[in-house]
Amino acid sequence: YSTITNTQFGVISSLGNLNVASTTIHTTAVGIQFNNEGTFELGGSTFMSQSQKAVSLGGSRILFLNHAGNTGNGAIFMQMELSGNQVFSKDGLPYIIDYLSIPTDASLTILPGAVVKITADASFIVTGTLTSMGTSADPVIITSYKDDTVAGDSNGDGTATIPAPGD
Repeated sequence: YSTITNTQFGVISSLGNLNVASTTIHTTAVGIQFNNEGTFELGGSTFMSQSQKAVSLGGSRILFLNHAGNTGNGAIFMQMELSGNQVFSKDGLPYIIDYLSIPTDASLTILPGAVVKITADASFIVTGTLTSMGTSADPVIITSYKDDTVAGDSNGDGTATIPAPGD
C-alpha cells in the first residue's frame, strides 16, 4: 500500500515491467506513465485529482494485465501497440485511444460495461482480433473523447466541447 501525492508524475517507467497495486495517487498531472516494451499491471488503485491523465501508456508490444478494481477520476490514455491477449474491463476508468494497434498475433476483448473514448485524430489499427462482448443490459460504449455524459469529463475541459459525428 502506497500513497503518492502532489507531484507532476506519480510513477514513470521507461525500462522493464511495472506492477502498481493498492496505491493511492492524487494531485498529480499524470498518475502513471509507462513508456516501453514490457508488462504493465495495475490493480486496486485509486486516482484522485489528476489534472491530465490517471494512466498514460505509450510504446510498442505492451502487455497490459490485471487492470481491475481501479477507481477515481482520470482515464487510461493509450498510445501503444498491444501484445498478447488483452482485455478491457468495466474498470471505473475509461480507456482513451489516441493510437492503438492490435497486430496479427494479438487480440483485444472488450467486456460488457467498458467505456472506450476515441480522440479526434486517433489511429485504431486492427490486423489481429477485436471482440466486443457488450450486451443489451450492459453494453460496451465507444464514444468521442469529448463525450462527458459517459464516464465523466475525460478531456478536462468542462462544458467547452461537446461530441459530434466525426470526432
